[in-house]
Amino acid sequence: MKKVLIGEITKKRLGHYQVDSVELGKPFEWDRAVSRNFCTNCGTTVEIGPDYARHLMAIANYQVTSLDELKEIYFETTGCGSCKKGGPMTAEAKRIITKKRAIAPQ
Repeated sequence: MKKVLIGEITKKRLGHYQVDSVELGKPFEWDRAVSRNFCTNCGTTVEIGPDYARHLMAIANYQVTSLDELKEIYFETTGCGSCKKGGPMTAEAKRIITKKRAIAPQ
C-alpha cells in the first residue's frame, strides 16, 4: 500500500549503454563545443569544450592537428562527471557514424 501512495525509489542502472548515433549527428548547441563525450557507465552524452577535449585526447592517446577535426569524433568513456564512477576512467576516440534513413517516395 505504501508503494502505491508515495512511489518507490529505484537505483539507476549503471553500465553497458550504447551511444545514440542520432544524438551524435545533431549540430552543437554550445558555441564552444568541439566534440561530444558519451559515458558507457551512465549513458550520458554531453558536448565538451576544448580543455576537456584535450584531457580526453591525452587519456585516449589520440592526436589531431586542429580541434576542428574533433567535430567528426566523439569520445566514449567509462565514467563522467554525471555518474561520478570511482576508479580510473578510460577514453576512446571514435568516428561519428550516423544512420541515414531512407524516405519512401510518395
